[in-house]
Amino acid sequence: MADIKNTQGFKTLLMQTEAELLTRGLDVVPVAVRNVLAHAVTTVAERMGIQPRSALCYIDPCGHR
Repeated sequence: MADIKNTQGFKTLLMQTEAELLTRGLDVVPVAVRNVLAHAVTTVAERMGIQPRSALCYIDPCGHR
């Protein structure tokens, strides 16, 4: 299985998340955001019994439900 961090969907989610953090005035280390997102995607995938690539659509960078 390919590393989820190398997929276009993950890269898009990462950019959206970083943009959202900037709008909220939060200064974070980019690699930390990347690692936290990868962990979140993997956790969602494991809990739902789906592939990480499919789990990307369940994570909202803005935190909306």
